[in-house]
Formats: sequence, C-alpha cells, structure tokens
Amino acid sequence: MQVLANVNSPLSHLKTIRATDLQGVPIIARPKHALPRLALEQYCQRGHIQPKIVYEAATNALVEGLVAQNVGVGWSLQIP
Repeated sequence: MQVLANVNSPLSHLKTIRATDLQGVPIIARPKHALPRLALEQYCQRGHIQPKIVYEAATNALVEGLVAQNVGVGWSLQIP
C-alpha cells in the first residue's frame, strides 16, 4: 500500500505514514467497491480514524491528476 502525495504535502516527506497521519487530511478515494478504497477503509479503521474523503475518483489516473494538483492525497495498492 502506498499514499500518493504531492511534493508540497507534509506527508510526502515522511518515510512511513501511520493511519493517524491521515487524520483530517483530504483524501481522493476510489469508489466504495474498488480494492484500494476497501484497503483504505480497513487501514483507517485499524488506526481508529475516520478518513476525510473529499472526492471519489473513477480511475487511478484521475486520482493521480488530482494529487498532482494538490487537491488531496491518494491511496494506491502496489501489485508486484
């Protein structure tokens, strides 16, 4: 799992991001049925935080574009 953050985001400078680091941070998420969204929700639930989802993007490309514009951070799953 990885957080996609704009270089201007304070999160981009952290080596490891804990769930609590996402508290209050605007998140661009995939739709509820998408695997990255399910992983995000489980990660936040285990960290006892409520994700601040500001936009639900239909594609990974849209998530990446909005992160590049510093609208929020994205959440991605790395598949080897």
